[in-house]
Amino acid sequence: MSMDLYKYVRTILSNREVTGQFEETLENSGFKIVSVTLEKVCVGRFSDVPLYKGKMLPGKVPVDAVVWFRLGRK
Repeated sequence: MSMDLYKYVRTILSNREVTGQFEETLENSGFKIVSVTLEKVCVGRFSDVPLYKGKMLPGKVPVDAVVWFRLGRK
C-alpha cells in the first residue's frame, strides 16, 4: 500500500456507502456526519478479521480501529 494507513482507513470510512448507514439513523436528529477521525488502527491477517469467510490472502489488513464520526448541524 502506498498510502498512509490512517489515511487509507479514513478514506474507506468516509465513503458514502459507510456514512450513509449512520446518516439514516441521524436523519431526523438535525445532525449529519462532517468528518471521520481515527485514534488507533490495528492490522492483522485475514484470519484475524472477525466473521470474515472469504479467501485467506497473504498480507495484512486493518482489523480494528477507534473511530470518531464528527457531527455537525444540517
